[in-house]
Amino acid sequence: MNNQKFLARYNQLSTDKGKQNEINKIGSSIQYLSLGNDLPAVTLIDLNGNKINSQTILNKKTVIFFWTENAESHLLAVHKKALDFHKNNPDYQFVAINIDEDQTKWKKVLENHRFGTINEFRADNFEELKDKWVITKLHRTIILDETGKIHNGFVNLFDVKFAENLK
Repeated sequence: MNNQKFLARYNQLSTDKGKQNEINKIGSSIQYLSLGNDLPAVTLIDLNGNKINSQTILNKKTVIFFWTENAESHLLAVHKKALDFHKNNPDYQFVAINIDEDQTKWKKVLENHRFGTINEFRADNFEELKDKWVITKLHRTIILDETGKIHNGFVNLFDVKFAENLK
């Protein structure tokens, strides 16, 4: 509701049609990520290079987080945090999505770190992922419920109250 008010007011005040279109597109995507909605389908790539529709793997309790090899301290910290949460929440699957383009480098990073119980995928097309899931920050996390519907589309794994989202 607040998003709609913001967009209406923004469109009244803005004279830049290009920015208006961009902001309206983000606003529409945010609406799709509301509580109880299905997460829009995107194409992911598995470790074998197979393209997978995200809806085939994101159909149960899931925590989705993102990383890039270009932010190594984040990649290590977010995986450690996910592994810690997974120990206390084994009914959730934890899915890490790499946003880099190079399959070989991605696999090499994973071989070097061996993150165990975390399901690893790579975005096939970061622009599609960014647009449909509104990925504007690397620290963004998405939580799905037992039916694969959005429980919280805008949360951070590093938030001190994150565990409350898994109850």
